[in-house]
Amino acid sequence: GPSRACARRADGMIGRALHLTARRALVVAVDPGERREFCADLQEAGYDPVAFESCDGAMTWLDEETPAVAVVRMGGDPLCAELLDELEARGAEMVVNGEPAAASGC
Repeated sequence: GPSRACARRADGMIGRALHLTARRALVVAVDPGERREFCADLQEAGYDPVAFESCDGAMTWLDEETPAVAVVRMGGDPLCAELLDELEARGAEMVVNGEPAAASGC
């Protein structure tokens, strides 16, 4: 019933609070197979990944969250440059098209 759904939501929020935003990872890739692969790799590394197929969706998500790590497969999306600037401004560690774009001190 509804109480179970509420409990599940509360558990999720507690889990998120424990992870803080330091463990968040952002994945942007048009190809669903690539998204799954990146997410699996990031989960194994201890991150809580969120994936989008476009930089547009990822920009909206950035209104609420700041990831520690971002993997962006550019494609031809003009919004991606804006997304990368924003991620860099926030100090996220980035991998763009398979190349590390900025190494933070870790």
